[in-house]
Amino acid sequence: MRPSPPPAHQGFFLQQLLPSHQFQAVLRFKEAALLIISGFVALSPSVAHAQSPYAYTLTGDRFVQMIGSTKSLDSYEYTLREKAYSYLDGVRDGTEGRDWCDVNQLKTPDLAYELAADLARLPAAERKKNASILLLDLLRRRFPCPVKGGNP
Repeated sequence: MRPSPPPAHQGFFLQQLLPSHQFQAVLRFKEAALLIISGFVALSPSVAHAQSPYAYTLTGDRFVQMIGSTKSLDSYEYTLREKAYSYLDGVRDGTEGRDWCDVNQLKTPDLAYELAADLARLPAAERKKNASILLLDLLRRRFPCPVKGGNP
């Protein structure tokens, strides 16, 4: 009996069809999409409050590191910061209007720096938790939705 061939790498076919720069762009898009999707999954009611035995896509500490500072950034730091912005956008898009209410006061970069500063002030053990849950909690506190019936 012949042994079955090893499974083909999922990107091999695309790698053969696309020029190198386009293939790299596809990989970056796939990575960003997975990061955003994992944020949505983490925010679903059944998952958000459960203690997961799995590693999070992003911890609060890592979000703070990725946002970094306002100093000039090299290309790697710039890419990390853009990924953190995208992660925050995923949290915002998946929860705004339901869990917190956007008051159009801050754009993503400004909000990211403020939330990162808030995360950095949390105890170290708290910052090890899932960044999407921590960010959502901060957004709820900063921008509560008005209570139906008049009073906020």
